[in-house]
Amino acid sequence: MGSAVEKNQEPSLFPSLEQLSGVGKGRVYYLDQSRITIGRAETNHVVVVDDSVSREHAIIEKGDDGAFVVFDNQSRNGILVNGKKVEASVIEGNDQVSIGTVLFRFSIPRDQFEADESAAPGSDSPLLPGKKKLGLNRRAILYGGAGLVLAAVFLMDKGTPQQSDSKKTKPEDPNGKPQVVVSEAPTPPKVTDPQRQEVIDLTKNPVESSLEQLTQNDVSVADSETHFRRGQREYFNKNYHRAINSFELALSLNRNHPVAGYYLKAAIHEAEEEAKKNYEMGMKYFESLQYQRAIYHFQQTQNLLSHRPQDPVISEAEKYIRLSRQRLQAAEMFP
Repeated sequence: MGSAVEKNQEPSLFPSLEQLSGVGKGRVYYLDQSRITIGRAETNHVVVVDDSVSREHAIIEKGDDGAFVVFDNQSRNGILVNGKKVEASVIEGNDQVSIGTVLFRFSIPRDQFEADESAAPGSDSPLLPGKKKLGLNRRAILYGGAGLVLAAVFLMDKGTPQQSDSKKTKPEDPNGKPQVVVSEAPTPPKVTDPQRQEVIDLTKNPVESSLEQLTQNDVSVADSETHFRRGQREYFNKNYHRAINSFELALSLNRNHPVAGYYLKAAIHEAEEEAKKNYEMGMKYFESLQYQRAIYHFQQTQNLLSHRPQDPVISEAEKYIRLSRQRLQAAEMFP
């Protein structure tokens, strides 16, 4: 039997499927294995009692990259992901998956240190590939710490008699020399530029400061930075083909962007490495007659090489996708 809500597990540790319709509505299945089968038969991990569901209807697998993929296991009524019929599809948090006519919501536990946070606006200078960063940025820590110190000083002052500055004494060491008194951490300093007559916040990184100083005529530079940040998030989430598009847009708007070119080269390299792996996996599944999985990996290969539309691997992947679909149709006609 599958991992249902009654199972004694910590819910936050595992992704889950919440049943939104049909018999058993409201049940939650925690996916505590890397391969979960869904269907009407009692041997499945997730048993769905409904006539529209085949005995072994669908499979959810967790890949080596951590992504979850749902496969249609040659079912009678197929599967839908967010209302679109698919043979195989990556699923993410809050995606809705229809098994026959029974609707489920897929959920993933929230991670406190997502890669997105490392590239969020307001963070420090852009991260280079391979480096990770906690969700809190330096400015938030600095302001938070200063606030706590000021609150502590305020409470201490209320509980002790106040002294005027003229009556405060400095501690002395045994030799009679005054000791150095370390004051509480002050709030971040503000420096005024006499030429511009405006306050400069030293806690901001150079990118933020330069963006704030742009005039309305420099919107292309600001747009370039927006596309770069989006590409950076996609890069850390391993959506390399989307990252490539964003970095190319950033460079088209600002050829002098300091790191977009570096990230573009890194994203292209990673995309081509992933495309090679997906093509090999597609061939493996094709040769073992697992055509639905083969189609999924060949499609991933095409997506990852979309920046090189003339690459012969794309046409090879398309050929195997076509052959896989033909063989699936033949299996349906002559079971």
